[in-house]
Amino acid sequence: VKPYFQYPKVLQGLFNIAGSLFEIDVRETKDKVQVWHKDVKFYDVFDKQGKKIAGFYLDPFSRPATKRGGAWMDDYQGRIDHDGVMQIPIAYIICNGTPPTDGKPSLMTFREVTTLFHEFGHALICLPKWTTLALQVSMVLNGMR
Repeated sequence: VKPYFQYPKVLQGLFNIAGSLFEIDVRETKDKVQVWHKDVKFYDVFDKQGKKIAGFYLDPFSRPATKRGGAWMDDYQGRIDHDGVMQIPIAYIICNGTPPTDGKPSLMTFREVTTLFHEFGHALICLPKWTTLALQVSMVLNGMR
């Protein structure tokens, strides 16, 4: 099964599904963002009008010598109004997927794919905090839509 789950294709599929369901566009940032490892990427989340509404770090691969096992996500910063200037929410998503080897893309197990989708779902709920998107995501995940 692994040859069918190449990480770049899974990630693009995840972003396409989220875009279709929630009318968002997820793109790797063009801004200079400091990361803690070369595999970590930062993504911007835009609404259907093209306004940046959130961002997140994604650390997808295992590093047994320096990174604990498991998968998790958390808020880095919340959505806060600073005297009329909105600070966008930022989260981080940490997974321990199979890393790429010898210049070939990561080939993910089915469990790694479901874990990535699961953690991304948590981030979608946490990122917009009390916006229409958060309500839509909660409804879809709870089978209400």
